[in-house]
Amino acid sequence: MIMASPGQGLLNADWSQAEVWVMAYETGDETLLQLLLNGVDVHAHVARELCKLGVSSKFPSSAVDEQLTLEEWKGAHDSIRTDGKVFVFGMNYGLTDEGAGQRLGCAAEEVAPLLAHYVQTIFPEMSPYFLRIRDEMLANYAVSNKFGRRRHFPEVPVLAALRYKGDLEGVIRQGYNMPIQGGAHDLHSLAHIATERELSSYVGPNLEMHDSLMSEAPGDRLEEAAVAVRDLWQGIARNTVLPNGEKLGWEIPVDVEIGKSFGSLVKYSE
Repeated sequence: MIMASPGQGLLNADWSQAEVWVMAYETGDETLLQLLLNGVDVHAHVARELCKLGVSSKFPSSAVDEQLTLEEWKGAHDSIRTDGKVFVFGMNYGLTDEGAGQRLGCAAEEVAPLLAHYVQTIFPEMSPYFLRIRDEMLANYAVSNKFGRRRHFPEVPVLAALRYKGDLEGVIRQGYNMPIQGGAHDLHSLAHIATERELSSYVGPNLEMHDSLMSEAPGDRLEEAAVAVRDLWQGIARNTVLPNGEKLGWEIPVDVEIGKSFGSLVKYSE
């Protein structure tokens, strides 16, 4: 049980779907970005669109239910929505037919039209990102994210020369993921640093978990601290100056929970 110190309260700040947002900005897919900006449940949207194909038992056409709003649909078909996550999160790694089939428990042949529909129709602007990263990996054996972090892959020319195609494709998929996962990590690191730098007089970070940060603040200033942390983080995503001199310009929501213990945290809303 994680409890606040006497007279203190806990607040937990968390980037909302950080890697999905970063994927939208990194790939430049306007459809995905607009869904996120409009507060649409991306996983439910994807799953429902796949159901419209009617080619898989995992996404049956009988589950389209056009008469339902997306929110109602999500409640009625939660397991199908969960399967939709395989595609949304898997694209960070250059999801393949075989990989999706293993995760969904079905044949790659059944998944192939679903994955093709995902990249060609649902989010058609993603493909150029993967082509660009592939070209960069094969030409430079390295890839960078927007913050200037660069990861080198010295095994690429060796695997290419030996014609180890499967291993080479696996490394290239790591390259697809690096700007997305690395970008989310760097953004969170900047937010953590800024929290200590800007708010240390009354906000004390004490536990970091993935892309969230738990802090303590005086009980009578807990709501003030929640607003301050949220605005600070969202400002970091919006205003961080990149190595090329441009502002990052990302609009990514931050959720903040407050309470006396980790188990009693509730979402803060003004």
